[in-house]
Amino acid sequence: MRTPPAAELLGVWERAVDLTPVERLLAVLAAADPDASWDALADLTIGERDVRLLAVRERLFGSAVAAVARCPACAERVELALDTDALRLAARPPHGVDGASRDALVVDVAGHVVHLRLPTSVDLLAVSATADVEVASRTLLARCVVAAHHGDVPIGGDALPEPVRHAVVARMAEADPAGDVELALVCPGCGGRWHVVFDAGAFLWSEIDAWALRTIDDVHVLATAYGWSEADVLALGPRRRRQYLALAEARLA
Repeated sequence: MRTPPAAELLGVWERAVDLTPVERLLAVLAAADPDASWDALADLTIGERDVRLLAVRERLFGSAVAAVARCPACAERVELALDTDALRLAARPPHGVDGASRDALVVDVAGHVVHLRLPTSVDLLAVSATADVEVASRTLLARCVVAAHHGDVPIGGDALPEPVRHAVVARMAEADPAGDVELALVCPGCGGRWHVVFDAGAFLWSEIDAWALRTIDDVHVLATAYGWSEADVLALGPRRRRQYLALAEARLA
C-alpha cells in the first residue's frame, strides 16, 4: 500500500465525486494499491475493505480520529477522540469466532439451514440504485445466500422467515465485524448512553472531500499571490505551504 501524492489524490477526488459511494471508496483503494485489480478490490468483504480504508486514512491524515455525534436524548454535541488502532481492535472478530471462512458460513435456526457468504462491494453496487432501504436489505441478503433448506425443502434467500434473516445478519456481523463497527457513547450532559455505527468509508471520504476543497483554495491563494501553477503548489510540503499561505494572506490583506 502506498500514500497517493497530493496531485493524484486530487485527481481521484475529482473523478470520484460523481460516482456512487461504493465506487468512490474503490477508487481510493485503487489509488493506494495500484497493483490490485478493481475486481479484486471489489471482491473484498465489507470488513476487509474498511480495514484497508483505515490504513489509507492513517497514511493520509494520521492515526488520530476526531468525530462528532449528537445525543439522541438531549441533542448535545458530543466530541469523540479515537485512533485507528482502537478502531481496528473494535473490528476484530470475538474470541473463538472464525471470520476467515467468508464463503462457508452456516446458520441453523428454526429448522432452517442457510449456507451463506459475506457481502462485498459488488453486492452493494448491485443494490445501490434501490431507493427502498428494506427492499435493498432483503435483496442484499438474498444475494449472499448460497443455499437454504427448511428440512428437505430448498427455499430462496428472499423467502427466509424474519427470525432466520435476523440470525443470518447476526452471523455475518459476527464473522466480519469490521464492516459494522459500533461505538458505545455516553452524553456528558444528560448521561444518556447509546450506540452509533462508525462508517470508515464514509468518514474517510468526508475527510478527502474537505481536504480537496481546502487544497483547491490553497492553490487559488498561492497562484494569485505568486503566479504558481497547481503542480507547483501541490509539490510543496504541508509545512512550507502553510508558511507561504500565511505570507500570501498577509500580503493580500
